[in-house]
Amino acid sequence: MEGLVEELESRISGMLPKMATSEAFPEVEDLTKRLIKAGETAWRTISYTHSVCHLFEKYGRSGSSYLYSAALLPAAGELVDFTLRKALKGRDFGCVDRIVHPIMDLNLAYLEDCQEGFTFKPEILTFEEFIQRFSLSGECSYSPELIDFCKSKSIGEFFPKFVEALRAEKGLRAIANPNEILPGIFIDVDDTLVNYDHYDKENDIDVFKRLALTQEYALRKLQEGTPVVIFTGDDPNAAIEHLKLAGVDERLLEVKSKKEYIGRTLEICVDDTAPAIQGFRAKMHYESGKIAWDTEYPESK
Repeated sequence: MEGLVEELESRISGMLPKMATSEAFPEVEDLTKRLIKAGETAWRTISYTHSVCHLFEKYGRSGSSYLYSAALLPAAGELVDFTLRKALKGRDFGCVDRIVHPIMDLNLAYLEDCQEGFTFKPEILTFEEFIQRFSLSGECSYSPELIDFCKSKSIGEFFPKFVEALRAEKGLRAIANPNEILPGIFIDVDDTLVNYDHYDKENDIDVFKRLALTQEYALRKLQEGTPVVIFTGDDPNAAIEHLKLAGVDERLLEVKSKKEYIGRTLEICVDDTAPAIQGFRAKMHYESGKIAWDTEYPESK
C-alpha cells in the first residue's frame, strides 16, 4: 500500500501548479480522493504523512503545491483533515509541521485580504486535542509559532504574535509605532532584482542576471526623487556581490537587511515573497518589478 501512496503522490505532484498563476489539472481532485482512500489502509502513519507533506511544503519555495490554486483548496482541505486525524490517532506527528507551516505561510501571504479570518485553515487545526498533542510532540520545536497559528481566531490576530516571536528570535526590541508607514520603494534582491543564472566552472563563480524592468523601475523612482531601499533576507554583503556580478547600476548597490523592517509597514514593496511571511507589511506589494512597472507606467508598455 505504501507503494501506491508514493505513486499517487508522484502523479499528483506532477499536476499541481508551481505558482499562483498556473492552472492545475482537473484530475487532481480524483487522485486526491484515491490518495485518501489509500491512506485508510496505509499502516505506517509517518510514511503516509511524509508523502502528503511533499504536496504542500514547497509553497513559496519554487515547487508544486496544492496551495497555489484556490480551486484545489477544498480537495487540499480534505487531504489535510484526513492526514492530521490519522497522525492524531496514531500519536505520530512526524512531518506534520511540513504541512502546517506552508498553510500558515499561505494565510500570511493574504493577510491584507483576509485579516478577520483565514484564507485556508482546515478544521482539524482548530481542534483542542490536535493542538495539545501536536505542541507536546516536539515536531514544531523549530517553529513554535505554528501552535500560536492554530490557536488564533484570525490571521490578523496571529500576525502580531508572529512578529513578536521573529523580533525576539533576532534579538530586536519592540517597535513603538508599527503602523507608521515608512516612505519609499523597498526592493528585494534575489529573484526580484537579480536571478541566479548558472555556475561558471572556469572562473569558479555563480553567475547572476539582472532583471531589467526591476532595475528600470528603481532608477525611474530615484529620478522622481522617491527613496529606494534595496534589502535582503540573506547576508547583505553577499547580496551586493550578486548585484555586482549581474551588472546592476552602482546607485543600487547599497543593501540593507530585512530584519531591520520586521514589524514595520512599508509604503511600496517589490518582492517575489509576500511581505507578511517575512514579518513586515506593505501598503502596496508587487510580486515583481515587471508588475510594478506595468502598473505604474502603463504608457511605457
